[in-house]
Amino acid sequence: MLRSSPPQQNNFVGNCISCFHNLNLSFYIILEKLHACLENLSPEVQMPEDLRKAAEAPLLRMLEQSK
Repeated sequence: MLRSSPPQQNNFVGNCISCFHNLNLSFYIILEKLHACLENLSPEVQMPEDLRKAAEAPLLRMLEQSK
C-alpha cells in the first residue's frame, strides 16, 4: 500500500521573519565594513589621471543639478 506524504504547510511568515533578520544582519555587517574603510582609508582606488578627469566632468554636472 502506498502512503501519501502529508500536505506541505506554507511557512511564509517564518521565512519572512528569517529573511528580515538576515537583511538586518547584512546591513549591520556592511556598516561595520564601511566604518573600517573610512577609519583606515583603505582600500584605495587608483586610476590614471586622464580617466579621473574624464569621469569628473559628468559627476560635477550631476552634483550641480542636484542643488
